[in-house]
Amino acid sequence: MISKWENFGHYLAGLWEGDGHSGKNPRPYIAITFHSKEYPLCVICQQLIGGFIRHKRQENAIVLTIQKRQELLKFVSLVGNKLRSPKSIEIWAIAKWLKTLDLAQPSNFCTQFELDSTSLFNNAWLAGFIDADGSFKVRYTKKKVNSVTKVLQTKERIALAFVIEQQMLHKKSGQSFKPLMDKIAKYLTVPLTLTKHKGKQYYCVNLSSFYKLKILIDYLEKYSLVSSKFLNYKDWCSVYKLMLVKKHLTSTGKSEIESIKKKMNSKRIHYDWSHIYKSFVFVIIEKHL
Repeated sequence: MISKWENFGHYLAGLWEGDGHSGKNPRPYIAITFHSKEYPLCVICQQLIGGFIRHKRQENAIVLTIQKRQELLKFVSLVGNKLRSPKSIEIWAIAKWLKTLDLAQPSNFCTQFELDSTSLFNNAWLAGFIDADGSFKVRYTKKKVNSVTKVLQTKERIALAFVIEQQMLHKKSGQSFKPLMDKIAKYLTVPLTLTKHKGKQYYCVNLSSFYKLKILIDYLEKYSLVSSKFLNYKDWCSVYKLMLVKKHLTSTGKSEIESIKKKMNSKRIHYDWSHIYKSFVFVIIEKHL
């Protein structure tokens, strides 16, 4: 069984591969971009791995940037062998740069890595990736009948979906994200599809079969989300439980689902962050500060 610190490394690797980047300004840095509402998660990550937080108010975003040499060493050592996407080459390049510097390094500091090919079931990498790029959706379409002709215009439908999208190519290397997205799709037993936004195509994993949702639920009950998406996931699960016992077919159940949907995702106003203190991330803070 892997330690909580190592599992945080898997989570952080997934989070960075979803919403992270690297660059030189003028020396190498590693950064993770968060929506501004994810400030508590950003602070937790800062406490654990260092860095400084910059607010991009016009973009409603915050960026955690890691630039100090010792903090880069810590980040690379933690995630270097846990990466799964073409973006891994960015971290590995920084590892090689760090090796050339004249500074104290852990005796076991490594610059030779391979992509993690272990099962997605076995660690928190996918939870981090979902916190970056996943979304939980509740669909509630009400029945509509033409008032004049009495012809049914829209059938009533209540459904759940989980969607995760990723760019097709890694810009810096030209490598495809398809192998990674294929693996996620196969894990969830759905086909990998393509979607399009503003003229750009993306790989898309869309889980909407009710009887397959439990695969994802079983995973996330073991490896919790840490961002505010945890709240959307819990609301989504509430609808799942109602549907499981057929309550979505009753008027009270429909009313409850409609109320849940109105408070999710972009419509959420209130944020309860108590879950972050119960997650594996918080458990290890005192030990590694």
